[in-house]
Amino acid sequence: MDLLDASLPDDARHPWEKARYAFFSDALARHGALSRPIKVLDVGAGDGWFARRLATRHPGAAVTCVDSNYPVATQEIAGIRYLRELPPDRFDLLVMLDVLEHVEHDRAFLRALVEERMAPGARLLFSVPAWQSMYSEHDRALKHFRRYSPASATNVLEAMGLRILEKGGLFHSLLAPRGITCALERLGKRGEVKAEEAARWNAPRWVTSLVDGALAVDGAISRAASRRGIALPGLSFWAFAEKV
Repeated sequence: MDLLDASLPDDARHPWEKARYAFFSDALARHGALSRPIKVLDVGAGDGWFARRLATRHPGAAVTCVDSNYPVATQEIAGIRYLRELPPDRFDLLVMLDVLEHVEHDRAFLRALVEERMAPGARLLFSVPAWQSMYSEHDRALKHFRRYSPASATNVLEAMGLRILEKGGLFHSLLAPRGITCALERLGKRGEVKAEEAARWNAPRWVTSLVDGALAVDGAISRAASRRGIALPGLSFWAFAEKV
């Protein structure tokens, strides 16, 4: 979630963001990642909405959010630290949701985090946008350098010495709409997308309810597929991994 949305109330959040939180908070609970007091580092945390929800659900977690766009270098709000730069600490859980695509030298950036910020045996919750063929004006507006195939994302994680405990696709139902959008762009039928337009959601309430329901079903399918080791393609790729 980018700082572009820092002023949005919870009921105005994008359905995609709400569905993402529901899916990943369930994944963390399923793996017992927050069953004890731990230190959590959320890199590229934006306005910290995901981290705040996580801290509310798991009050034993000491959460630090890092984002280079914060207006001040350091502050603490409601028990959560917000920093512009990475602290020297080591953490038990590293959260990187839709971050690595924003980094030009992705492997070097991730390696430094794994080696210098993850404690021995620490876990990583990770997601990136999937399929370079789906790269569109939406990605350019959000300053993405690339998208990842499941194989390339898996290779990046394993090259860091991480053991993947679970992985899979997410947002399967959004693949077709994004494919149509990409096709229209290539035909010159769709213009430039502004960053604020890419991040905002202002549909009528009934439309939002329908989308929320559809993405909830989508998430349930993702959980079932990943548990069975089924490589079901989605608009995002995600993984839960462990430092060994």
